[in-house]
Amino acid sequence: MIISIHQPQYLPWDNFFKKIKKSDCFIFLDNVEFQKNGLQNRNQIKTSNGPIWLTVPIKQKLGQKISDVEIDNSKDWKKKHWKTISENYNKSKHFDNFKGNFQNIFLSNWNNLSELNIKIILEILMILNIKTKIYKASDLKVKGKSTELLVNLCKKINSKTYMSGEGGKNYLELEKFKEAGIRVIFEKNI
Repeated sequence: MIISIHQPQYLPWDNFFKKIKKSDCFIFLDNVEFQKNGLQNRNQIKTSNGPIWLTVPIKQKLGQKISDVEIDNSKDWKKKHWKTISENYNKSKHFDNFKGNFQNIFLSNWNNLSELNIKIILEILMILNIKTKIYKASDLKVKGKSTELLVNLCKKINSKTYMSGEGGKNYLELEKFKEAGIRVIFEKNI
C-alpha cells in the first residue's frame, strides 16, 4: 500500500491532487505546527492582471498546530475570495458545472482553517473522482516529529511504501524509514 502525507493547504495546486491519486492512502498532516507565510492559509490564483494572493485571515499563536488554527471572521474574506475566483474563472470550461459546490463552501461559516482546507480538497477529489482513502493525522493519535512522525503514521495504517515529492530528498531521514521496513519512493512533479 502506497501512502502519501501532506499538510492541508488552501486552494492547493494540481500536483497536490496527482499525489493523492497516485496513493492508496493519503493523510492530512494537520497535527504539525502551522507555518506562517506558508500555503496553509493563502495561495495565488491567476487573474487577467497576473497572479494575486488570496489569504484567509487567522488568529494564530506561536507553535500552534494546523488543526487548532482559528479563522478571523471579523474580516469579510469569504465574499472577497468567492468574488475574485468567480470573476476570474467564470469563463473557464466546466465552471458552471461546479460553481455551486464552491459557492456553498465560500458562503458557509468556517471557524477552523484546517476544516475549511480539507472541505475544499475533498470537494475537488469528489469532482475528480479520486477515491483514495483519506485520514487526518490528528485522528490517528500518532506521536513523533519530522521523519519519525511520518514513519509512525505509515506504521499506524500498515503501509510499507511512503511516496514523497522530490523535495523530500532534502529533509527526510531515509535510514529511519529503512529501519522500519518502509520503502520511500520519490515522484517528480508532486
